[in-house]
Amino acid sequence: VNEFVLKIIQIFDCKVARHGNMIVGKTGAGKSVAWKTLTRAMKKLKETHPGNENYQRVHVYTINPLALSNDEMYGCFDQATHEWTDGILARIMRNACRDES
Repeated sequence: VNEFVLKIIQIFDCKVARHGNMIVGKTGAGKSVAWKTLTRAMKKLKETHPGNENYQRVHVYTINPLALSNDEMYGCFDQATHEWTDGILARIMRNACRDES
């Protein structure tokens, strides 16, 4: 249990230091349980301390990169029309930046 709590704290520290994070590891290592536990804890802190700006709403965007082509993931430029089509990452980032909650 102590090692699991340490991993959750490490994930939190990475979240604070970086704009985006990936959690990788073997199947059954506890990756999903760790980030979901951290998410629940952060949501609970926001609910119990709504006026404290140190606690923010949590938004999770889960992407399976193996299910998307590079064009779907990152976007692409159409040589014929000279138009750019955003990929899923650009759409998620744009929506996240627009959301002020």
